Amino acid sequence: MSRIGFAAGLLLLGFVRVACADSLGPWRLDQIRASDASLIHSASIASAVKLDEEGEVEDEPVVLSISCRPSGEPRWNQVLRLNEPLSSSGETTVDVTIDDNAPIEQTWIVDEQKRSLSRPGAYDIASLRTAKTLKLTWSLGWTWLWLSEDATFELGEVRPVLYVLSKGCRVPQP
Repeated sequence: MSRIGFAAGLLLLGFVRVACADSLGPWRLDQIRASDASLIHSASIASAVKLDEEGEVEDEPVVLSISCRPSGEPRWNQVLRLNEPLSSSGETTVDVTIDDNAPIEQTWIVDEQKRSLSRPGAYDIASLRTAKTLKLTWSLGWTWLWLSEDATFELGEVRPVLYVLSKGCRVPQP
């Protein structure tokens, strides 16, 4: 291949990557290596910024990631990266509200550093396929004082995100 052909190929690849990123709206794609050396494909979105009464930023956004892997379990996973650590460990309850529907109570796994929550499986991810907004509410884990946090995500179009991830992982869409 000539240098011009190679350069044109790189330019086209860059164009396709930019076009793909634009078509995914607020979602950002990433690839990471798991501890077993498998490649994990993920798409992440930041929550809407909360403002206080004076218009100042109240909380930094949290980040929700949807990921898949070509082999191993779980094939599909959701991870919510938190700004503040939880006091609980093991599992916690997350209330999930999709669009204007009633909240659904789910059990999510607290990571060892207590800074992220995860939920394996394709079923819950499939329920986001046509969703426009997602609100997650979780307890900070103190049993003597009920404190909770929440995050709202403006999802844009989720269907193309799941398509890109499934093609990257070579697995069926949830």
